[in-house]
Amino acid sequence: MFEKIAVIGVGLIGGSLALSAKKNLNAKVFGVDISQNSLEKALEIGAIEAGSKDLSDLGAFDPDCVVIATPTSVALEILPKIANFISKDTIISDVCSIKSEITIAFERVFGDRFVGAHPIAGSERSGILNADEDLFKDRLVVLTPTSKTSQKALKSIDLLWQKIGAKTEIMDPRFHDFVFGALSHLPHAVCFALLSSAKSLLKNSELFKYCGPGFLDSTRIAASDPLIWRDIFLYNSENLIKGLETMISTLSSLKELIKNHSDKELLEFLSLSSNLRRSLCEHKDR
Repeated sequence: MFEKIAVIGVGLIGGSLALSAKKNLNAKVFGVDISQNSLEKALEIGAIEAGSKDLSDLGAFDPDCVVIATPTSVALEILPKIANFISKDTIISDVCSIKSEITIAFERVFGDRFVGAHPIAGSERSGILNADEDLFKDRLVVLTPTSKTSQKALKSIDLLWQKIGAKTEIMDPRFHDFVFGALSHLPHAVCFALLSSAKSLLKNSELFKYCGPGFLDSTRIAASDPLIWRDIFLYNSENLIKGLETMISTLSSLKELIKNHSDKELLEFLSLSSNLRRSLCEHKDR
């Protein structure tokens, strides 16, 4: 098991991983972040032993595992630099929400020692001050190895997540982006659009004081970090566009049912979605 882990990006996910690794693995953790304030806060809460804004300081720490927990565009930007400062035996992983482009790019540099991972956990709140050592407990982490992935590296990353309390499942990178394009990326896009639409309709932002729990529940995830979601939308654009086109078609059908006062068909439309939502809750409770 890893004794020294470097986390690049000590925000909510990276910081939570660092706290969990220290608690459950007794690992030494080194943090890298562009924000000095984030590094200082990470030190204060005990998420890392040391940290730096400079990737070259990875060399002195000599980690046996590096986890990239930055927005996708940043991960791809720093990728060539990381290789200059770590051992050829160091295992590399990430926590990005898109996997196809990340996997292609990282395997090009790191070969079989890269193992993609996507923890299905998080919050609309961001930053190291929201880090939680139990964030991943009993949550799913999707691992996305390919035919090139070293079995040793895969087993090591799998064990890392299991040791901090997560459940793991293996998925093809392209299939991952298809599935989460529908179940995560599309809902986020719809929530951002819903708020924008409501603002356009109301014209007066003061009228938002009348929004109830339903509106707040439906739009909670729109409070997520815009930089992270800009990258997710752009790097999974093909799947997201298909999802948005389906959504637009569905909304068009709903509009026609309402416009034509098709009460029977409208009830059937609403009932199908209502029953599906109830079944999801029952499945999660098992």
